[in-house]
Amino acid sequence: MTSRLIVHFEDNYSDAWGGTQESLFMYKQMCFNWNIDELRIIDLRSDKSRQPRDETLNMKYYSSLEESISDLHNCVYIDIHGTTNLWAFKHKKDMNYIIGASYGYRETPIGIRIRIPQNGHGELHSTHIASIILSHRYMNIG
Repeated sequence: MTSRLIVHFEDNYSDAWGGTQESLFMYKQMCFNWNIDELRIIDLRSDKSRQPRDETLNMKYYSSLEESISDLHNCVYIDIHGTTNLWAFKHKKDMNYIIGASYGYRETPIGIRIRIPQNGHGELHSTHIASIILSHRYMNIG
């Protein structure tokens, strides 16, 4: 069974962490630490000439959310307006976790929308969101 983390890479003015080498390193560490098999990157940066790779992690680049999930099932979308509370969510070993772009909520074909309970609806960076979700997954299914 394969689990994936799907994230957006954006220009730094859109998301302070989204498209940097540092965020890639953080995603890589999360995948290793919490048993995620593949990192899919939706590359929305204006300059796509440099797409960092890492030989120790299965990484793939895509140009849209739709393209990145076209072959997947069991997808959940992390959304501050989601109806499913993360603390009550039942993870599956082959779950695919999509962290939205910095421009926030958008309509997607994904039916399960998870929210992270927080004080207000502040803007968490995608690396923080990934860490919370994957840690919760690991605590529940290993």
